[in-house]
Amino acid sequence: MANLHVLRLDGEIDVAQKRRIESELAEIEGFGSDAVVILDLTDVSYVDTTFINALLKVRNHSAHAHREGSIRLVAPHSNSVWQLLEITKLDTVFPLFDNMTAARPVAFAEAGLFGRSLAPVGWSRTSLPAVFEAQPAIRPTARRTPKT
Repeated sequence: MANLHVLRLDGEIDVAQKRRIESELAEIEGFGSDAVVILDLTDVSYVDTTFINALLKVRNHSAHAHREGSIRLVAPHSNSVWQLLEITKLDTVFPLFDNMTAARPVAFAEAGLFGRSLAPVGWSRTSLPAVFEAQPAIRPTARRTPKT
C-alpha cells in the first residue's frame, strides 16, 4: 500500500520564489518511493517557468531513481495554471484534475486506500464524497504559501 500526500500551494509562483518552490517540491522525494502525491494548485493564481522547471526536475529525479509513486495535479479548469499546463503539454505528463473531488478517488485507488477503514487524518468525513464508506489514512502535509 502506497503513501498518499496532499501538498497545497497558494499565491503566485514565479522566479522570486524559485528556491522556496524547489525546496517545497523536493519534499516529494522524501515521501517515499511509492508515494502518491496530489499537488493542489487550486489557490495558485499565477505560475511561470520556474514552477514548470521545478515540477519537471522532481519528475525526472523520481524517474531516474526508479520511483513507483506518482504526482497528480489539481487546478481549476478556468485557472491560468490549467491553461499553462495544457499549453506546455504537461497535462499529458501529469494527470490533471479540475478539483480535489475528482482527484481523490483516483489517488486513493492508486495508493491502495480505497474502502479501507483507517484512522482519518487531513480531511474530515463530511468533506469526502458520499461514495466513500470509510476514510483512508492521509498523511497531512502543511499548507505552503510562497511569499511574494
